[in-house]
Amino acid sequence: MADPLGASTLPTGTTSTHNTTKTSTKKEAVDAPLSKAAEWRRCLLLAFVGLPIFALLCVCAYGFIIWFMQILFWGPPT
Repeated sequence: MADPLGASTLPTGTTSTHNTTKTSTKKEAVDAPLSKAAEWRRCLLLAFVGLPIFALLCVCAYGFIIWFMQILFWGPPT
C-alpha cells in the first residue's frame, strides 16, 4: 500500500507521527443518509414550527417598516 503522507520524502531517520489507520466516525456520520423517520420528523418540524415562526417574523418586520416610515415620512394616518 502506498503511503498517503509521502513518508518516503521525509529526511532519513525521521518517522511520520500521523496515524493513518484510524478512520473518522464523524465524517461517516455526516455523510450517512437520513432514515425515513428522521426525514419526516425534520419535515414536520419545519412545517409546524419553523415556517410559522418565519412567517411571524416577516409580518413583524413589515409592521416595523411601516411604523418607522410613518415616523420619518408620512406621519400618523388621518
